Amino acid sequence: MKLAGFITGAGVAAAGLAVWSALTTVTDAMRLDRMLTACADYATTGAPPFVGEGRSIGVYDVPVFEDDFVADTHRILDDGRFEAGWEQIDDVESPIRLCRVTARFDGGAPMSFRLEGGALIPLVTQILASFGDLVPETDTITDGPRTLGWYEAGKAQDEGIRVVLIAGPSDVSSFFVGADVTP
Repeated sequence: MKLAGFITGAGVAAAGLAVWSALTTVTDAMRLDRMLTACADYATTGAPPFVGEGRSIGVYDVPVFEDDFVADTHRILDDGRFEAGWEQIDDVESPIRLCRVTARFDGGAPMSFRLEGGALIPLVTQILASFGDLVPETDTITDGPRTLGWYEAGKAQDEGIRVVLIAGPSDVSSFFVGADVTP
């Protein structure tokens, strides 16, 4: 009788652990969705991305970006795997907001968003659907790394919102989102 109770208890505990694991697992597709959405939202509305996420660049960090982002617009995210930076560029003819995320080198961690099944283009198109009619420049990607862009239908590639990824069929090493600042 004790053995049956022990086996039942162990089965219930294993089932609970499996459910907990499934509910708390964060995939790279989820990370890409979260970061791409935050950047697209910033580019289109000006709402600061990554509020309360990650940490600022520290004195011992080597920044991925070589430009002069200030600390409050530059974050290291997801346990040091990614670096994000955003800024509004006003000293040009058409002001633009940019948000960039780049994978960092961390020795053992993957240096990209690793995606299951090579469904990069449909995944990114789905993520960007709420930001307008963004069309990928190609329907397939068979090799990489290469530059891959999404642009607003009916507009030039340097107008409206645009998204550019450095990617292969099943991974993304970096991306940027840009959008014209509308008065």
